[in-house]
Amino acid sequence: MSVVLRPWASGDASALVGAAQAAPDLATQFGGADVSSLKAAQAFIEQALRFDGHAKNWAVVDAGVAVGNVGASGIEFRHETAWMYYWLSPAARGKGFALPAMSLSS
Repeated sequence: MSVVLRPWASGDASALVGAAQAAPDLATQFGGADVSSLKAAQAFIEQALRFDGHAKNWAVVDAGVAVGNVGASGIEFRHETAWMYYWLSPAARGKGFALPAMSLSS
């Protein structure tokens, strides 16, 4: 198993839609945003999953497909601290992706 992290891209929208449809429990991870269509998911990627100086998100990628997210928010560069979080699509759960992904992001 090899966990790959990379920035989110608009081409990941279909994977994001699929994850949201397969796991209603992920709705809280999207902060109430609509990710039910390709256009809405692309907008979410552009607006919420890009580095803005206070938060950074990485796509967790398996076989070229985004299957989850690892993020850091509340980034405080002076003290080198942040709040870390992650989510995985149902198909990626139980495969041991979370721990290595969190380790790679720090």
